[in-house]
Amino acid sequence: MLLLHACRDRPSAPTAPRAIPIAPAAQTATTVISPSGDTYLNINDINYATDALLNLYTWPNDTIANAIVMKFDLSSIPAGATLSSATLHLYLAESDASPDPTYTVTVHQIVNDNPDITTATGYTYDGVNGWTPNGCCRGNIPLAQADIGPPVDTKDIDKTAGFKQWDVTAIVRAWLANPSANFGLLVNSDPSKLRDRYRFFSSSEDPTASHRPYLTVVTETGAPGAPGTVTDLAVQTSSDNAVTLGFTEVDDGTGHAATYQIRYALTPIGAGWGSATVVTQGTCTAPLAGTTIGAHKSCTVQGLAAGTTYDFQMVAYRGTINQDATFGGLSNVATGTTTSGTPEATVGQWSPVLPAPFVEVHFTAIPAPSLLFCAGHDFLPDGRLLVAGGHLDNDRGLPNTNVFDPTTNTWQAGPPMARGRWYPTNTTLPDGEMLTIGGRDESGTVVTLPEIWNGSGWRQLTTASLELPYYPRMFVAPDGRVFYAGEEPQSRYLSVAGTGSWTNGPVRQYTPWREYGSAVMYEPGKILYVGGGDPPTNTAEIIDLNQPNPSWAYTASMAFARRQMNATLLPTGDVLVTGGTSGSGFNNPVGAVHAAELWSPATGAWTTLASNAVTRIYHSTTLLLPDARVLHTGSGDWLGPQPE
Repeated sequence: MLLLHACRDRPSAPTAPRAIPIAPAAQTATTVISPSGDTYLNINDINYATDALLNLYTWPNDTIANAIVMKFDLSSIPAGATLSSATLHLYLAESDASPDPTYTVTVHQIVNDNPDITTATGYTYDGVNGWTPNGCCRGNIPLAQADIGPPVDTKDIDKTAGFKQWDVTAIVRAWLANPSANFGLLVNSDPSKLRDRYRFFSSSEDPTASHRPYLTVVTETGAPGAPGTVTDLAVQTSSDNAVTLGFTEVDDGTGHAATYQIRYALTPIGAGWGSATVVTQGTCTAPLAGTTIGAHKSCTVQGLAAGTTYDFQMVAYRGTINQDATFGGLSNVATGTTTSGTPEATVGQWSPVLPAPFVEVHFTAIPAPSLLFCAGHDFLPDGRLLVAGGHLDNDRGLPNTNVFDPTTNTWQAGPPMARGRWYPTNTTLPDGEMLTIGGRDESGTVVTLPEIWNGSGWRQLTTASLELPYYPRMFVAPDGRVFYAGEEPQSRYLSVAGTGSWTNGPVRQYTPWREYGSAVMYEPGKILYVGGGDPPTNTAEIIDLNQPNPSWAYTASMAFARRQMNATLLPTGDVLVTGGTSGSGFNNPVGAVHAAELWSPATGAWTTLASNAVTRIYHSTTLLLPDARVLHTGSGDWLGPQPE
């Protein structure tokens, strides 16, 4: 354990990188896009976003009773591409038994109202606000019929199972021209048929993946241009054996973020790019993949000599070096000097490693009623600790409820949950109840329904089904809803009222999953999400849920990329990040990060602190102690080296 006391071969690129002289002419590309969400509307107030089928139904005679609503994210279409065609593919799964050979199905662009797929019903587009009133359907239920454009394609669908296609080029072209108008599309039932005629199609939740709906978009692009040139390469921080570089990402010539190679040499590098050393240690190692054009990126060059001045230079490219790479121009030269040794930290100092337990005679074992490993923990308002779930086997959880009372040093077993949970998250709600969410049950199946503990038992939120990753990062928002920050980039709000409901929140700036990253609420309603991913990132972003329209925004990046680290809120309001690894893969000790970093909400800046002695990655813990010191302990898994 450690305590922190808070106080003060050959070149892989040509000698002169250049673009390949012969560029291809116009290129055709086909992009396959799965729906970002789909559901169908019925003449009731039920949402069907989790159903395996998308229903079209006529009832009563000559009246539509269902309409399919779908959304597609077009961000994967190459920037600047010219749209050639777009085709919607739906798999016909079931048909009625009437003698009618066909059923007419039309596709429309949704206008006026932007539906929330997870809450839309025949009455409302988001669970609250109604579709535009109209008299299309039984009971004057609007069913979005006054919020769609004219049909862009009409097909008479027979009863042969399999994929059916509609030309939706006009809709996709409108979305590309005005992305803010991408409210999705609607597939309509046949208003000319007698009652109980229908066609049911597979949804994105169909267990058979090959039957799920998709969109194919064919585009043409002209000859790609040359990658951009980095002009703001700078040395941000340095130590005795490493420097951290920062720069603004550039285009690779095709509308995507470029890949980079960084080299260094003793000052001056001059015109000696060809003989400079390619970075092979640290997170600047080539190929250094870009993320977002225009974003600030930081990485670290390790393996440098102490007290030495170096020049650093980089080049952006696309393709594969020594095969088909196309290069941009050489960047500006950034100069930095490593420190002469490892000085005493200006802020913070680690104690020597302390064996555990500190004083064995003072440790009293209080066995729990069941195995608590991989359970969810949080404190009740009266100071007791509620533990939900536990370890049955790897990826298989217990349904047990255990409550620890620190005033009596006793455990009490409570009524079990509806299903087991392994790696769930507990969140104490404003009314004193406890939300548990996520995890896997006794059979290893993902638990999609949240449960609420009311002090004497559990209730399921039966209309809030959603599959989430292990230990979802959950926080109580200022309006009383529970905010899901990640790991996936789409954040969400959970309402625990009644039987529960989900609403989409903003998408994070860093679009890959922040798996094994850390999220912390540093002020009421304000969340910092830092690190994570595979490979790990050093980026961090924040959101203020107190704002009327909250959105994620980047703050400064850490000096070191990390995953499996800890983020600890200090009494000052600053956030301390400790441990983790910059290496790819599950639990990589080779890239272990020992330096602590401190983030200031006031400035948005990071300060690199002292380095601890022991590698602490997966299963490590960092806790704030009552005397304001920080305990940094644990690490390891049963497959890896000896745990700490």
